[in-house]
Amino acid sequence: MGGCLSTEKVEPVGREDVARSPNRGDEFDGPVKGRSCTDIIGIILLLAFTVGLFVLVGMCMKHGDINRVIYGYDNCANICGQVTPPEEDPQFACKGANYTTKKYLLIKEAGKLIYNPKNVNKECVEDCSAFPEYRKFLHRCIPKKSGEVVNSFFSKTGFKDFFHEVSEDLHLAWRELLYLALIALALSLFTLFALRFFAGIMIWVILIGSTGMGVIGTIYAWVVWRHKKMEQTQSDIDDREVKTYLAYAIISTVVTVVIFFVVIVMRKRIKLVAELFTEAGKALTKMPLLIFEPLLTFVALLIVIALWMYFAIWIESSGILTYHQPSFTTRKLSP
Repeated sequence: MGGCLSTEKVEPVGREDVARSPNRGDEFDGPVKGRSCTDIIGIILLLAFTVGLFVLVGMCMKHGDINRVIYGYDNCANICGQVTPPEEDPQFACKGANYTTKKYLLIKEAGKLIYNPKNVNKECVEDCSAFPEYRKFLHRCIPKKSGEVVNSFFSKTGFKDFFHEVSEDLHLAWRELLYLALIALALSLFTLFALRFFAGIMIWVILIGSTGMGVIGTIYAWVVWRHKKMEQTQSDIDDREVKTYLAYAIISTVVTVVIFFVVIVMRKRIKLVAELFTEAGKALTKMPLLIFEPLLTFVALLIVIALWMYFAIWIESSGILTYHQPSFTTRKLSP
């Protein structure tokens, strides 16, 4: 069976062909309606969109510079940490400087960016430490007040404690987490191949085991939470532990109840699921490289996301140089 541009045609199967087939059905007459290609418009739209996308990206690359976003630029469009070539137009006389030693962009009165970017004084500097009220961040000198606002927000909302606990857990138990991940991978591969021969038994073992482990985990979480609650002191550590175990207990309870009801509702379809897994196991035996298909999908998604970010930076950096009369008084910055 060919595609839209193939000369091979799909035709109805006659009864004599069905009779000669060893796997014929009882009442199979083949397709009775003519088939035609229905995705021509979709292909044309896809090609038009792809061509338009590359044209847009090409124009952005022609009129843009990715270093503008990465390193920043001053009011004269000189890129920090780079050598910017001069312009022939006399109204852009200030453009064209060697800022290889001035790698950081200092923005004074950054709050005005929300209203009118041209009224903000931007200048490339050698080091952010020369300005006490600013700190270094991604080739920029940003006000320290912004960091204080972020820390205050995380402290008030509780995210600071959460991330602190997560970082501590990862630092203390990263080996155990790695071992558990490898064990889970090995068990997954074993289950995948065991479904080829013991599909029905494996499905029931997985369902009953999941429900049983959920019940045991739920009981354990509630018991530990009650024990921690009774021994709780006024310290912040004990308070965090009690809240953490309470969250674990609630989540495990909800998950266990959902799994239990799913097993009850779908119990009559276990036989069909077992047959499907048996056929899937046969396909996997004949095509073992199917195991790596999810990995290829993950890699493809990473590539698409990376390209999207790369092109987005180019689009953000594109623009045509224009002259604006600033409303601030330019002065030499002093430490």
